Amino acid sequence: MKLHNDSSDLLIYTLGGFTVYKKGVNLTQEKSQSIKSFQLLKYLIAHRDKRLKPEQIVSHLWPDNNYSNPKSTMYSHIYRLRNLLGKDKYNNHYILSDNGFYKWNKSASYWLDIEELEKCLNMAKQKIPTNLNKAIKYYRTASHINIGNFLPEDKNDWTSYVRNYYLNMYKNTTLELTDRLQNFNRIKETKEFTQKAIEVFPFEEKFYYHLTKSLIKEGKVQKAKDYFENTKKFFVNEFGSHPSFNWHEIDNKFEAIN
Repeated sequence: MKLHNDSSDLLIYTLGGFTVYKKGVNLTQEKSQSIKSFQLLKYLIAHRDKRLKPEQIVSHLWPDNNYSNPKSTMYSHIYRLRNLLGKDKYNNHYILSDNGFYKWNKSASYWLDIEELEKCLNMAKQKIPTNLNKAIKYYRTASHINIGNFLPEDKNDWTSYVRNYYLNMYKNTTLELTDRLQNFNRIKETKEFTQKAIEVFPFEEKFYYHLTKSLIKEGKVQKAKDYFENTKKFFVNEFGSHPSFNWHEIDNKFEAIN
């Protein structure tokens, strides 16, 4: 499920793969477009809070090319990218020039999935202590947007850094939310969110802990025991040791039940 704001002419998807729509046209399917223009677009939106030097952009995007004049090279690429994107409905450029620097125009009209994901996760995090239902609403929207890793097709240092930033944000919000849900015995949501989180973060043992604890609360003791044993085997196979986080509490619960 891809969410977007229909009022924006430019829609940019980076999670699970890179796609750009301008007024409903998929620009990334146009064979005539330059690969370097899209590489530049990826870099600008990933660093949209920064003013970027031409030399910095060139060295990160095309380190193997020995450009004698990075400023002239970047001017040409920016020119092509601006032509590709056009202007927004308010006649604003998407890319700004600022005293020899370039930056993404965050005031332009566009929709960007990672920007929307961050907004939803921050709102969910803000609401977790005071309004769980609203926190869940924001979190569900974030989950619909978060359909995969940031630019999974790109393997380099700067994309890895940004990718890990959003992964950690999603994981930490999920941990806070499931902690709160567990404390309020919201078993259904706890199970739902931890099961999905385990698919993304298979080595975060607290999600397994919450799922096992939820099964016990449901009265599904044998299922909880089986899951507990399978979880221990999984961590032994992967790391050579049992999971460590609060699992003694689960052991005590099984002993109390017996």
